[in-house]
Amino acid sequence: MGGASVGLSAGLGSLGLNPAGLLGLRGLFELQTDADRPFGIGELGGAGGSVARSARFGTVALSGVRSGFELYRETALGVSIARRVIGNASGGLGLDLGLTVAYRSVAIGGDFGSDATLGVDAGARVPLGAGLSWGLAATNLNAPSWGGGAEPLAQMLSTGLAYTPSALPLVLVADLAKDSRYPAAVRLGIEGAPVRPLKLRLGLATLGSPTTDGAALWT
Repeated sequence: MGGASVGLSAGLGSLGLNPAGLLGLRGLFELQTDADRPFGIGELGGAGGSVARSARFGTVALSGVRSGFELYRETALGVSIARRVIGNASGGLGLDLGLTVAYRSVAIGGDFGSDATLGVDAGARVPLGAGLSWGLAATNLNAPSWGGGAEPLAQMLSTGLAYTPSALPLVLVADLAKDSRYPAAVRLGIEGAPVRPLKLRLGLATLGSPTTDGAALWT
């Protein structure tokens, strides 16, 4: 949805966007895997997976992804936790907090060697009632870098609203995101379910891919 989802509580769908959204887990346990091969080129592809479980103190998730090939390989492993600190699951005003600690490594073939770093992501989500929620998320808060500081990893600060009306199978999202390397971007998205089990999505963004769309089936 144009990359706009910082205000949503989407379970594993919130990983990498706003860890506070992990509280939207559907049920006690959730598993997700994915793989891609851009343009059919194996060297650009990667695969990963994540798993989350609800507990009395909140929701915990583990994630991992590996991409590249023997001459250039990136690996990322993450541990995330989310907890509601104000309010309860029955709705109304509340405060959800989330934290992710991510280990990232890069290995370059030949004589270039490898390097690794730890990054910390954090997020908050405030259910405002009547289907409206506000979110705030920051990635790489501790400013990790490659090569002892020579190449810092990108930092991102995002804030946005999400609206899910109870009477309609509809989700509306709007984010403002600032990547440390680029100008601020506005992201808008809409998801609807005209006929079960079909979902349709459309997203708009002022940077990157200007429009995105998709369809999915769910049970």
